[in-house]
Amino acid sequence: MEQNNASRPRRSLKACVALSWRTFALHPFDFFRALWPYLLLVGMAGSFLFEMALEYATTHALPALRLYGMDGQTELATFLLIPSLPLLAYMAVALIVWIFSLQALGARMIVLLSREDGSTDFHPVPLRFDRAHLRAMRRLWTINGVWSVAVLLLSALIVWGGVKGWTWLLGGLPLLFLYGWTTCNCTRMAYALCGLNFRQSFKFGLKRSLGIAVLLQAVTFLPLLLIACICWQPLAIHGATAWAAADTLLRGDVASMPAGLTLLYFASGSLGLMFTAFIGSLRTYALGLYCKERATGKEAAA
Repeated sequence: MEQNNASRPRRSLKACVALSWRTFALHPFDFFRALWPYLLLVGMAGSFLFEMALEYATTHALPALRLYGMDGQTELATFLLIPSLPLLAYMAVALIVWIFSLQALGARMIVLLSREDGSTDFHPVPLRFDRAHLRAMRRLWTINGVWSVAVLLLSALIVWGGVKGWTWLLGGLPLLFLYGWTTCNCTRMAYALCGLNFRQSFKFGLKRSLGIAVLLQAVTFLPLLLIACICWQPLAIHGATAWAAADTLLRGDVASMPAGLTLLYFASGSLGLMFTAFIGSLRTYALGLYCKERATGKEAAA
């Protein structure tokens, strides 16, 4: 198998994206069965995080916003912006669980990609979280942590420069986030999937990220954005409804939202986030195929 992979010409990015979607089209149910527990965890964790953020918005941010419009109430409004200790704890737990679920899904994708052999056949992997998943998650934590710190430091420097008078630097923030995001994706694929060391992975990410930013993100992000706009409608409706109900209570009226409606919104929001993550996993699959094709030869021997 290694000889066949070495003898055939390397696939282009377009071919990797096409192979990713072709594999999904030929094996949609196998693809979903291999990911569904991790997708469900991502959906529920994301919906729970949204609920905590909405709770803060309706019980703290909205009353503070109304008080800011009243003379002499700025101190009380500033005090209301501080979340209560139980709510802060719930928000922290929700954020940690959501980040963990994303890392677990990423590790699952790494394990699935490691079984890819260049064909459209899908090789199922047991659903249990074994040592291969744990090893992939550790490597993903390392890369994501390093890149997050680097991007935050550079962002702080750019914002500081903008405050000092170099306002043109602020225009570079979107480009920095785009470049940092795509470079991190390439780096973690080289590090977690292809087995390169940190220096080789960093070099690979810097070398390949510009092409990924122009091609892969443009080709696959727009369909994902359209799907997200459709699947996140329950969350948007829930947020607008809860905000309007809280504003109604502040004005002295009686809210008329059914008590069980929150649970319905949570379930529908979880399914929407779950489906969005499922479609997004195809982007990860295409990127993994591309990195497996390129992280060989000179780059692996560097």
